[in-house]
Amino acid sequence: MKIIDERQKVKNRAILFLKNLEYKTEVYILGTNLYGAVTAKWLLQLGYTVGGFINDFETNTKFKNFKVFKSIELPTNIFVINCIVEGRVIIAEQNIKKLNLISHIDYFALQLAFPDDLIEINFLNDTSSILKNADEYLILYKSLADIESKETLKKIVNFRLNRDIKNLEYFQYRIDKQYFEPFTQLNNEPSFIDGGGFDGETSISFAKLYPNYKNIYYFEPNKAALLASQEKLDNLSNIHYFQKGLWSKTDYLLFNSTLGSASKLTSQGNIKIETTSIDDVINSKIDFIKLDIEGAEYEALIGAKQFICKYKPLLAICVYHNQTDFIRIPKLLLSYNKNYKIYLRHYTQGVCETVMYFV
Repeated sequence: MKIIDERQKVKNRAILFLKNLEYKTEVYILGTNLYGAVTAKWLLQLGYTVGGFINDFETNTKFKNFKVFKSIELPTNIFVINCIVEGRVIIAEQNIKKLNLISHIDYFALQLAFPDDLIEINFLNDTSSILKNADEYLILYKSLADIESKETLKKIVNFRLNRDIKNLEYFQYRIDKQYFEPFTQLNNEPSFIDGGGFDGETSISFAKLYPNYKNIYYFEPNKAALLASQEKLDNLSNIHYFQKGLWSKTDYLLFNSTLGSASKLTSQGNIKIETTSIDDVINSKIDFIKLDIEGAEYEALIGAKQFICKYKPLLAICVYHNQTDFIRIPKLLLSYNKNYKIYLRHYTQGVCETVMYFV
């Protein structure tokens, strides 16, 4: 596996885009989101003209006091900035290229070139550490169980370091397959921990695949999300709900509950939540643990040491929240069970939903 530092090449592409942009030429921004709003504000401060936003699925005609255009409404010979960073980045790029353009750039490259002006993308902090830890990534690469895992690691690591979205062309948007791969097949009556249940969709998928399941242990610290989940999952039996965050121990920690599916433990939290550990609350055998808990995965696994060593459950752990998790989580879990086989999959064409499996 080669990790190639191409950051300057990506930066140069973004700098050239801005250099070719005349002040009288309107710039259009794809993505009515935080990154699009920040980009529009920055362009105005530099004296450029923002023509508006592009969103073919938005019903509102205004965003941040700018007009929202459908693709078919756009003028010709325009500059476009792609501020889609999560689900379908490559599909967005393909759609941009169908427009009558002068030039376009993506937010990943633009932010890399102008980090003091544009906010960092969620979950891409500390990606410069990849080069320092190149030997560790090579060790991980060699330990992965199949070719797809190896290719996934190579593409994701180079994307995260260089912010070059060409690496994302390897992936399809396939959220419906997340957590339930051919290598995650269980017995007919499994029990499941849904760590970070949020909207209940993973538990619903689990119950459909295994209608004779024994138990689902559902952890969701956000009260509003938990109540909505309980209503949604009302027709399922043997679900045990915990309005707690999974952590290395029982505690009360600050939590930002305002971020929807990305709500997380943080020192800037707006509320305090109770945390607990798997070792403290689960006493019976579990066959499958899924953790998507916005960066708390490593701590939660520390708090599941006794349980994992005893029962050796199948694990599906999100590793995209922290760059160090790609390295420290497999090290930790192999110290619990040296016989785990490791798989890696990525389920979007953006920064989110990279899952490491231990089978």
